Amino acid sequence: MRHTTGPGRTALSVAVAALFSLLVGACGEDQHPWCAELESVVQLDELASSMASGDTEAAAGEVEHFSEVAAEAPGEIRAEMQAVAEALDQVVEVALTGADAAPDDLELRREALNDELGRVTDDVATVSSWAETECGVRLT
Repeated sequence: MRHTTGPGRTALSVAVAALFSLLVGACGEDQHPWCAELESVVQLDELASSMASGDTEAAAGEVEHFSEVAAEAPGEIRAEMQAVAEALDQVVEVALTGADAAPDDLELRREALNDELGRVTDDVATVSSWAETECGVRLT
């Protein structure tokens, strides 16, 4: 377990929070069975905490759990959930390895990550719409 801190980790922790700032809420009564799984991963509190403390093992476990939930998503949103999971994995990878990277390399990785986050915006919107319709959850 490696514990590192610094502005790169803080900035990328914020990126994790921004990626899922839309995914908050509580499931309604008449809902798709997968809604509970979605609810178990959307807030990312444990991931943010793990990243803030530099606990790489816990952070990797949280990303793996999110990826598993994404793989089980209903067909209508599985591709979108998997795209979001991949972006989340990239955010965490950059955050957790950033302390070891050369400053120029880290900046290039951050730029690539920002591009990826921009690409998954539509995927997050699709998941949010599905969650509102199927789970009775308005993700804000």
